[in-house]
Amino acid sequence: METTLEGQGIRLVYKGMRKTDSTLMFDFHDIVSNLTEQFEFSMRYWESVTHSMDPAASMNSGAYVFHPMEGVFHPFPYGDVKVVGITKGKSAQEMDISFGKFLYNEKNESMKSTVRVSIDKDLPLIKIDVDLESLPF
Repeated sequence: METTLEGQGIRLVYKGMRKTDSTLMFDFHDIVSNLTEQFEFSMRYWESVTHSMDPAASMNSGAYVFHPMEGVFHPFPYGDVKVVGITKGKSAQEMDISFGKFLYNEKNESMKSTVRVSIDKDLPLIKIDVDLESLPF
């Protein structure tokens, strides 16, 4: 599925996701100079330290003081792309890419997020906003 945003002299084409590291892949095309470059945006997370000595007190380290797990040197893929949608209006265009992952059971997604990609209405800039519905433990 190819999804395209265009405006302000640029075109952004969603090319898919590399599942090994939850990387969204795009072609960025400058219409004025007729140059195309690859652009990638990755959704990954770090697992944080838990209190393994006291299971009753076990909780992640939280966003306020982050401590990665010992011996972990690379972040984990956030999840799989579930839905890619595009909204085009008179003054704005937006691409919504929804992620999700089942960590605990097959009924409830424990990690959901939406990556919103748009082209600025005044400048030739790509804007990326990420809405996290839930954070991984």
